[in-house]
Amino acid sequence: MPTEQPGSSFKPYVYSTALMNGFKPTSIVVDGPVCLGNWCPQNYGHSYSGAVTLTQAITRSINVIRLKLSIAIGNNRKTSGRPPREAAPRSWKLHARFGIKAPLPDTPSLPIGADEVTVLEHGVAYATFPNKGKSVTPHAVLEVRTAPATWSGASTAMARNRCKPFQHQWPPTWQA
Repeated sequence: MPTEQPGSSFKPYVYSTALMNGFKPTSIVVDGPVCLGNWCPQNYGHSYSGAVTLTQAITRSINVIRLKLSIAIGNNRKTSGRPPREAAPRSWKLHARFGIKAPLPDTPSLPIGADEVTVLEHGVAYATFPNKGKSVTPHAVLEVRTAPATWSGASTAMARNRCKPFQHQWPPTWQA
């Protein structure tokens, strides 16, 4: 199955992990330069906002804040003995609980979604949020049958003029 870098769509996992580790939506984190070795990630637009709340950071999709949260969570772990740059896997354990099975390497860029996952795994993991934190099992519709158990795929139905293809109209008109 093809994989993609999820980028900013990974932010809910990082922020959820932060909330589970004592941060609050009103917690302040400073958006400013940070370097891990020779890697110095930047925000989109190459600017920094200074002190921001977690709510502001997630709303504005600030990359550096996700990295700083990962470092802070890693520094608060008492038994790991890992250097701060390796804090990211703690949030990825949350991803695994939510349904991402891909092995994510232990790199500093994990909090900004620079690794790759399948769209199916990512969709399954995202479905955990509206499901009150309970993981879901993916399902697929392979075929649709009508009451007398005859196959009624969309292309067959359209070919037989049983239904018309969807016609997009812009702007939409609303009828009561």
